[in-house]
Amino acid sequence: MLQEILQKAEEIIHRQMTEKFGLTPEESERSTKAFRDELTEFIQNSPLLKGNLLENAFGNLQQIKDSKSFEEFKVNLATALEEKAGLSPEMAASVRDFSISTFYQTFKEELTDEQGQIDLSKVVNKLNLGNLETTARELLGNFSQRFGGK
Repeated sequence: MLQEILQKAEEIIHRQMTEKFGLTPEESERSTKAFRDELTEFIQNSPLLKGNLLENAFGNLQQIKDSKSFEEFKVNLATALEEKAGLSPEMAASVRDFSISTFYQTFKEELTDEQGQIDLSKVVNKLNLGNLETTARELLGNFSQRFGGK
């Protein structure tokens, strides 16, 4: 689910980097990759996003924005945009802020209702039902084996 949303945001970011910021296709590609890598690292390591990512991302937005880990993410992303994409510090800061804003807006549009609340029907539509079915079968199989079923 998150990968699908990230991919959608990346497409918007990549296109806008060329149109809005005048980056070359290569700079846009490297910038998008730097964003993806740093965002993935932030999501995996931020203590504020542990557990229920959806609830934590929307319910604690101000706390996340004010956190030390988010500030580190912003610094790391700007540095990655400078080093990996060859952007100037000013351009890196602009691209960073635009990328973060675009990702959050895409995340919000894909998973919330008009009031900004998590829309379970949207969430369910994003879930990989094949994985869910496999997990359910494994759980039921383990349950059956433990308690004498077939």
